This record gives sequence, C-alpha cells and structure tokens, in this order.
Amino acid sequence: MEILSILWQETRHYIPSAKGESVIHYAARYNNITLAKFACDPRHRIDVNLVSFHEKRTALLITVMDSRHEIVEILLKRGACDH
Repeated sequence: MEILSILWQETRHYIPSAKGESVIHYAARYNNITLAKFACDPRHRIDVNLVSFHEKRTALLITVMDSRHEIVEILLKRGACDH
C-alpha cells in the first residue's frame, strides 16, 4: 500500500476512466483487496457509488456478481449501495 500512497501524493483530483469507472471498479473487477482498501479511504474522496458508463454498474454490483466477499464488506463499510 505504500507505493499507492506515493503515487497518490501527486494526484489532486480523481478522474474516472473513459468508461466511467473508478479505481474502485478495477479493484472490484480484479479482486484487488489492497487497492480497494486504499481507494475506499475517505481521504481520497472517490465516489464508491459511481455507476460506469458502459456497463451501468457500481463497484458493489461487480463484487456481488463475482462473489468477492471481502471487497463487498469493504465497500459496504464505506457506504456503498447499488441504485
């Protein structure tokens, strides 16, 4: 997680991908627990309920569909919900 902190230091604003996905979507899709914990830190101000443009899915929906239980818990603790 230290390397993520170093990379994040130079970031002023988080911008979703061209598909409208946040880093939390990627953590959910690839079951990256370390990235999920980092991205869900409130200091980073990333919207945990962001809906992607192309699939119309939140990170929570991705994790539930793929049975990624640990990331589901991380997202729920951060206030994630599926619209």
